[in-house]
Amino acid sequence: MAQRLNSFFTGNPELRDLAQKARLLAALERLYREATPPALAGASRVIGLERGILVVGADNNAIAAKLRHLAPRILQKAQERENANQGTLKITGILVKVQVSQPAAAHDHPAHILSKTGREQLTELAANLGDSPLKNALLRLIKR
Repeated sequence: MAQRLNSFFTGNPELRDLAQKARLLAALERLYREATPPALAGASRVIGLERGILVVGADNNAIAAKLRHLAPRILQKAQERENANQGTLKITGILVKVQVSQPAAAHDHPAHILSKTGREQLTELAANLGDSPLKNALLRLIKR
């Protein structure tokens, strides 16, 4: 199955280019993760390689600042690992960009239903209050 899929990608020029780029990104990501502290690697990802510059996307400004601070060490480790593997990536620098990933899905909280007793007690409390923002908020809550 893997061989058939591979021949499918290599048989089509556009897919061949896409597969080659995917392999390059996978190799860069692997190299980056080996050279970067785990906490920072988990909050960032390789975007690509532009003219020898490894472009990294960070989840937020704090991660980006830390990565920029550590960039010389990360670059050195990446180059050492690449040289040890006789690789051909030739990374000459690191550029860090803030690239916020998809925000977490909003949690759908079930609507809280006010019990009959709770509604009665809030109505009584509101009746005992003078005109105020608290009374108005209670009345709105009771209406729900």
